Amino acid sequence: MTPVLSVTPPGRSRIAMLSVHTCPLAALGGKETGGMNVYVRELARSLGRLGFEIDVFTRSQDPAIPEVVRLGAGARVIHVSAGPARPIARAAVADHLEEFAERVQAFRTAERVRYDLVHSHYWLSGLAGQASDIDIHAKEILRMRERLSEILAQHTGQSLERVQDDTDRDYIMSAGQAKEYGIIDDVLIRRA
Repeated sequence: MTPVLSVTPPGRSRIAMLSVHTCPLAALGGKETGGMNVYVRELARSLGRLGFEIDVFTRSQDPAIPEVVRLGAGARVIHVSAGPARPIARAAVADHLEEFAERVQAFRTAERVRYDLVHSHYWLSGLAGQASDIDIHAKEILRMRERLSEILAQHTGQSLERVQDDTDRDYIMSAGQAKEYGIIDDVLIRRA
């Protein structure tokens, strides 16, 4: 008896697959089309059938192909404008990675999508994935910093602007300064 894989992702987990230099929709037998295209296409389709939401991001190589193309149940290919909209040498793709990562992030923001996983194929895609991931984390850090500043301002009685200025870099205070600032209520002194 062959075991059956059963995966039921909670809330339909979303996966971004990055395949910068090769499109899973490309016809086999052409230049830069082969195993990677088939692998990415079939992996995306299989994960879609298992209940995941898959977005495969690839560099647009033909302006006649729509930006978003359905690949199967739960899976789609997003053609990202980065560099010329025509096939280019794999080595030249590296010159357009920053633009690719920015456009992936812009698509994600416009669609209001949060990916649970970013899966990259080939080293070029890995570099683009890191750039996209860094951008996501940087925005989250800035959002948390803003919220923490608001909380500190509310509980210390300091203005938001002062808290933001004071927390922009390390700000070391003595116990007395911390009490005066409003971070602590009292200074306890233990005497022997």
